[in-house]
Amino acid sequence: MASVMLFGVPIDAQELADVMDAEGLRRQLSGRGRETGRLDLIARRAREFAVFGESDPGRWSGGAWVTLTEWAGSCGVPVRTARDWAAASKIRARRSGRTWLVVADEVPPTRRRR
Repeated sequence: MASVMLFGVPIDAQELADVMDAEGLRRQLSGRGRETGRLDLIARRAREFAVFGESDPGRWSGGAWVTLTEWAGSCGVPVRTARDWAAASKIRARRSGRTWLVVADEVPPTRRRR
């Protein structure tokens, strides 16, 4: 049983996913359905954590993190394209505040072997 800390209190990851689903359903029924995107994301990651013991196994492994702008420049990719790939989870990237961070050794999707 995988547990996560929520406001300093341990909670079962599957239970967290169920709570997020219930809150999302409550918001949809109350007419605030637009505000459920983040809840869906939290529920999905909590389910992954419950099953695998981590969220999206293998996705966050890697070396140093660099800013998206630095990574795009080193790969010869337009920053806007790199930002779109990060938002669509096509590259290993995460947000830190307003800044996107990318794993330094990430290969652009256009250069991956098929």
